[in-house]
Amino acid sequence: MTGAEVGGFRVRRYRGSLVTKVLVAAVLLVVAGALATFAVLLLRVAKAPFVVALPFTAFAALCLAGMVSFLSSGTVVDQDGITVHDAGTVRTAWRDIVAIEIEENSFPVGETIKTVDCVVLYTRHGRRIALAEFTSSRTLSVPQEARVLRELWERRRGEDWTGQPDAVRAGRERSAAGQRMERSVTGAMGCVSTVVRVTVFGVLVVCLIALATGKGDDLPGAGTLFALVLGGVVVVAGGTALAARVLGDRDR
Repeated sequence: MTGAEVGGFRVRRYRGSLVTKVLVAAVLLVVAGALATFAVLLLRVAKAPFVVALPFTAFAALCLAGMVSFLSSGTVVDQDGITVHDAGTVRTAWRDIVAIEIEENSFPVGETIKTVDCVVLYTRHGRRIALAEFTSSRTLSVPQEARVLRELWERRRGEDWTGQPDAVRAGRERSAAGQRMERSVTGAMGCVSTVVRVTVFGVLVVCLIALATGKGDDLPGAGTLFALVLGGVVVVAGGTALAARVLGDRDR
């Protein structure tokens, strides 16, 4: 956590570990570069159709977008409210906050769900917002910083502020529904990953058998083959996502 005096108010910035950010950003940058290089080789050297190189280009762009989002993630506390930068920017004025609490926050990591203690705020609009980069570390105590935020909020929310317990309850219910959906989708993505691996392996086996038996000329072109594989993966992924949505709705 860092801070600076602005207009007599100490602005607090929570950015997380700089070392972690640099390491993760470096990994994402290397992966994006490798994917982009492979896409260029497919187009320039192998003379493959653009549709074959498109997924690698898209994944490279996603890696770069994820790197920018991760580097900019954090929480800023100033005299007017709290701003959270995490896959977008959410600004909440002090008067719109109805509660600041320490809770467990779950988020997907690969095919699993990780849970950590963090500080969350509830707004009068029934929204629960987890403060980005606001977890315990060697230099940050969540209980201590949460107490500081509550004191700032109580001083700056205004004399006409009134509590709204229904908003907190609505925020918790919405968050619980979202977490159930995440667990359903995370489980479904494990199935999708298995199907994708089996599909790709099966296509490779068929191609090898055709080449070994001298029937390689009967194989479809690279673009057609890729389109068939991609179509099957999209159908399976779409069906799995729909099933996850139905399961999430049923658990509510």
